[in-house]
Amino acid sequence: MWRCSPTLVSLAIPLLNLLRSRAGWAIVLGVILGALLRWLQLSGKVFWHDEVYTALRVVGYQGNLVEPSLFTGLPFTAATLQQYQTFAPDSTFADTWRSLVGNPEHPPLFYVLEWSWVKLFGPSVTAFRSLSMVLSWLTFPAIARFARDLFGPRQPAIVIALLLFATSPVQVLYAQEAREYSLWTGLTVVSSWLLLRAVQQSTRRNWLLYVVATALLFYTSLLSALVALAHSLYALVVLPRRRWWTFATAMAAAGLLFAPWLLTLLIQADRFQKVTAWTLDAFPRALLVKLWGLHFSALLIDPSLPLNHPYTYLVPPLVLVLIGVSLYGCWRQLPPTTAWLLIWLTVVPTAVLIGSDLVRGSRLSSETRYFFPAMTAAQLAIAGWLGLQLQTRRRVTTFCVVGVVSWGLINSYHVVTADTWWNKRTGTFNQEIAAAIATVDEPLVLSQKNSVLLGELISLSYYLSPETPFQVTYAPDLPQPQGDRAVLLFYPSGELIQAYDCATSLPGVTANLWRTDCAQP
Repeated sequence: MWRCSPTLVSLAIPLLNLLRSRAGWAIVLGVILGALLRWLQLSGKVFWHDEVYTALRVVGYQGNLVEPSLFTGLPFTAATLQQYQTFAPDSTFADTWRSLVGNPEHPPLFYVLEWSWVKLFGPSVTAFRSLSMVLSWLTFPAIARFARDLFGPRQPAIVIALLLFATSPVQVLYAQEAREYSLWTGLTVVSSWLLLRAVQQSTRRNWLLYVVATALLFYTSLLSALVALAHSLYALVVLPRRRWWTFATAMAAAGLLFAPWLLTLLIQADRFQKVTAWTLDAFPRALLVKLWGLHFSALLIDPSLPLNHPYTYLVPPLVLVLIGVSLYGCWRQLPPTTAWLLIWLTVVPTAVLIGSDLVRGSRLSSETRYFFPAMTAAQLAIAGWLGLQLQTRRRVTTFCVVGVVSWGLINSYHVVTADTWWNKRTGTFNQEIAAAIATVDEPLVLSQKNSVLLGELISLSYYLSPETPFQVTYAPDLPQPQGDRAVLLFYPSGELIQAYDCATSLPGVTANLWRTDCAQP
């Protein structure tokens, strides 16, 4: 006879109990709305450079091999670019695997899952993004279960944690991104929960499950090493010395399972250094400091305002104070096995990312997505502290929770209904650029190879007529226009602008599209 999983039962009973009150219905409605927001307008935002490369690799192409076939100075069309976003007729998984091995900076788990998903549903913007949405949905019960074991089965912190995750603008934003960050968040939660279980109940089964989850975490992001470091410090603090060896063995086993990809990294070391060289670029420290606060404040509020807006100096510091107070409150009032896990998961990845940039003058910590393990732990800490506050300051705390969740829903709605958001980076204006190109009679788009051009061209091709022609060369060669067409310069180099000294940038689309009104050079 079929029997329900004890885990599912332990989660279902509190949820059913919630439906006995109006407040319970409001809570369930908030979680449902958060889930639905991840589905709303899934294909609405610009399909930008990084997502283009997800699709490129999943369908079995390598960017460094595609570029020489296109950037010859001969005309090609938007339809030609779109061919690299779908499977070739004779494509197999071996093509996809070669592409993944050729880009070792991204471990393959998400892309293998994406390959299966897109094979099932067909390649499209919705299909490429919907896997992240489903993975974010699957994180809901993981968050609830982790919070239950952190804070106790009857604590309101479980509900608060679920509501905060469901309505978090940044979690909603990346749940609609065809990248691995929803999977990384979910596996961070699962791996940390299983570690907590193994610490509380040191059975062979719990440690084995932790090994598997941690290995999967490694196969999702190389920065999972920071999660492993946080887990190691946690184990040193809360485990008696006689059990340190047990943890070390588990971590070594997870590393051994990840060894095949480590070997790939060694073999492809030159390629790895080349594609990650951008992280070593100099970055203004004053700008970094602003971004650090904005990373964490996006957990609760994310209006996507300019960096010099007064908001940057007011709201993020307040959110950081809230996180600090929450971690301190958890440390003071919760058992060490709970408090130290949240503290190390928040502090260690944050300190390493920021500290390495301060020492090297680099820019890794400028990226919100690299902070997801720390941000998720911080969100749980806030939930735990608010749950504790409900015991003594019920009315004020309830008002604060309702306000934060309500604002999160409103903010997340604006996130998903906008045409673009701050995380789209170089692709932010591609829909506007495509609209500007469409207003030109018989356009011809010229450019020269640069580090982001292939991704930007393919992103642009999603919003252009399939017949729109392009010509691209490698510098110093200039693309020579063929035919009597209106010449437009896309991402023009200084050399290309100088060659067309009559070129002017089109208003409203930044400096990424220029129109020429003179003869070819």
